[in-house]
Amino acid sequence: MAIEQDVLKEAGFNLHLRAATQMPEDVKMALRDIFQRETKKLPKYVLGKIIENFEIAETKKMSICSDPGIPRFYVKVGNRASIRNGFVGLEQALREATARATREIPLRSNAVQPLSHENPATNVGFFAPDIYYSFEPDADWIEITASHKGGFYGSDYRWLLPGDGIAGMKKFFLDVLSVNGRRGFACLPSVVGIGIGGNKDVSFRLAREAVTLRRVGDRHPDSTVADFEEELKALANSTMFGAMGLWGDITVMDVHIEIAHGHTGGPPMSIHQHCNAVRRATVRIDSENRIEYRDQPEWFTSYYRRQNTAWKAEEDQ
Repeated sequence: MAIEQDVLKEAGFNLHLRAATQMPEDVKMALRDIFQRETKKLPKYVLGKIIENFEIAETKKMSICSDPGIPRFYVKVGNRASIRNGFVGLEQALREATARATREIPLRSNAVQPLSHENPATNVGFFAPDIYYSFEPDADWIEITASHKGGFYGSDYRWLLPGDGIAGMKKFFLDVLSVNGRRGFACLPSVVGIGIGGNKDVSFRLAREAVTLRRVGDRHPDSTVADFEEELKALANSTMFGAMGLWGDITVMDVHIEIAHGHTGGPPMSIHQHCNAVRRATVRIDSENRIEYRDQPEWFTSYYRRQNTAWKAEEDQ
């Protein structure tokens, strides 16, 4: 049975509503824990107001933050899923859902033509909203995640040389945190996503997905990567950039790293920060058009990461 376009339209609208007004449970827990651990008076006061803000937003169905960035969707497609009108129908449904959400929630209309600055007031236009895909074997469902990430927010990229090594990665990480913290480009405490390896566009994509689609507290399945996540988190929290850049104890909620095999000449490294208003919402729709809203996306599956690095072609096995 095919997944119907009307179901996709309604689900897409509700994803925007949930992303705009309901903080994910892992983020709520992390912020409440940070509030308890913060010892400095002013950042502790600010953290209390951040928590109060997301509680009011959820109760009154109001936006957690006035800036939804440029809304985007991540779509994981089961290999056995069937969609009425195909992927063109899916994308049309999500564009219609975005325009409706902009009018009715409302979402601030950020998407403008970059040369004329013409604003269609829908958040829909050239490559807007962004839609990214991944696939999952042996599944007959699709899973859609809506992400609202502030548009004017800290990200950076550097191509490291072989001699830079781990020390160079740490230096770049601290450079980004300090620059964004001082310039007000980071509504701390933030979540940090890092992509290492592949090529420039792969590292940038992985960093964005790591900061958006992984749960606070999640660790990479490769132990060397997981250990580096913990090391960078501790390093970040030694900088004394506290809530909203004030002098405090906690700079980041978490650090998520994704890696890709790349050129031996030196790895690209990209960094994305997500402000304390981590806004995402996920729905899974199965072949019977049953809708299940989920607190966490399952984007980084074993298949998506291609964790079987010892792969051989079938004819060689």
